[in-house]
Amino acid sequence: MKRYLCLLLALISINALAEWKAIAISSVNAKVYYEPSSIKQYGDNKRLWILVDLPSLQANNAKSQKEYREYDCNEERMKILQINYFSELKGEGITVDTDTDEWAWRYIMPNTIDLMILNRICKQS
Repeated sequence: MKRYLCLLLALISINALAEWKAIAISSVNAKVYYEPSSIKQYGDNKRLWILVDLPSLQANNAKSQKEYREYDCNEERMKILQINYFSELKGEGITVDTDTDEWAWRYIMPNTIDLMILNRICKQS
């Protein structure tokens, strides 16, 4: 029981410490944020957490999702490593689903939110 309580407190602390910065609102009205302190160098690439507040309740009862992504700054491409879906906005509430299947690399199209993220994180050293 103590172990679960400690884990719960750690998760609450991490969420409270996260400073999500708004990036954009998507064409379907999803609000997209990133967490600057989560940016990590991984070889020549960068990984970070993205938060998406969804415009409506999804089929899996999610109102938001947190995505762990990897960006290849040299090739201008990205892939999603994991997605956690939450019952409330801002990644709050309970986890209603998790997708741990690593997605394939995909090249980033011009004038997209992904390009905004890539430009922002790849300029950081």
